[in-house]
Amino acid sequence: MPQISLTIKNEAKIARAWGKFPAEMAKAIASTLQSSGVFMTGKVKEYIAAGTGMWKAPLDTGALRRGIHPIFESTKAYIRPSDATPYATYVHEGTGRMKARPFFQITADREAGSLQKFALQQIEKALNTLNV
Repeated sequence: MPQISLTIKNEAKIARAWGKFPAEMAKAIASTLQSSGVFMTGKVKEYIAAGTGMWKAPLDTGALRRGIHPIFESTKAYIRPSDATPYATYVHEGTGRMKARPFFQITADREAGSLQKFALQQIEKALNTLNV
């Protein structure tokens, strides 16, 4: 499955804020990670619903779209299908009988820039709140 990495900018400003307000910055980073995961999960669900004729994911019951959730671990956020939709990987990667419909990859390719912008805005809001 695809991965997206975020690049943090304003390192000096963040370092100053971290030195002055470590607890607040830790909360801000955790909050940014969570809101970014939720943001991107929404984008994946949009792409599953919209798709294109070539790669549209199946929407017979909507279980695939409903089953996509963010999972947070320490300093990482993952977007994965739930256990209720074990076929999601087969839809994404394809099988010997079915072409791949790479909804995660297409979302990652098309939305990485908007995710980067969203995350940086969240960090900047935290820095402004702390008057750094």
